[in-house]
Amino acid sequence: MMPHTPITPHWWLLRHAAPLVQEGVCYGQLDVSADIEGTHHAALNFSRFVQSRHAAQGGTRIRLLASPLQRCLQLARTVERQLLQKGLHCQLQTDERLMEMNFGDWEGQPWDNVSRKEWDDWMADFAGYEVGRRGESLAQMIARVQQARQEQAPAEPGEWIVWVTHAGVIKALELLGQGLSASDITSPRQWPQASCTYGQWLAAPLSLGSASV
Repeated sequence: MMPHTPITPHWWLLRHAAPLVQEGVCYGQLDVSADIEGTHHAALNFSRFVQSRHAAQGGTRIRLLASPLQRCLQLARTVERQLLQKGLHCQLQTDERLMEMNFGDWEGQPWDNVSRKEWDDWMADFAGYEVGRRGESLAQMIARVQQARQEQAPAEPGEWIVWVTHAGVIKALELLGQGLSASDITSPRQWPQASCTYGQWLAAPLSLGSASV
């Protein structure tokens, strides 16, 4: 699980383990927990990766920033505990801007329950449409992710930054890393399709050509 990049990144994106929610249900900001075994497995793999790559370079500090939703916080706390046990200094903070997109009234409902009109309205204005009546638009979600990204302090010598977050946030960062913004999205086809799977991680796409792990 090593990144194919000649430069060692200092900012990593770690996705939560599989959420405990029925398949086909919209769960954006629905605060559901994640599979316990999957969370432990993901934390163990990532902490081993940190120990082999980060500590080997003389690094001793990890700055963890996590979405406050259970499925991310579970993983972040487990990673923190394991890294501390390995003798690394680890500081955990939460940031609501790292949460998944808010789908409003669609939250907790099967995707099949979304009316055809609502779906068509979203597809017609993919970036600007506020989904689920009480939810947010893709543009609003990208804006908060962009703000968090811009406030991301550069890693100090010997420090790694890790975001424990969601697929939507990772895709938004990928879009921003390509120099695009919400105003550039005119079609759902422009939204990144691939993402790291549950419990996996990748180098933050600070520029086009990020390294998957």
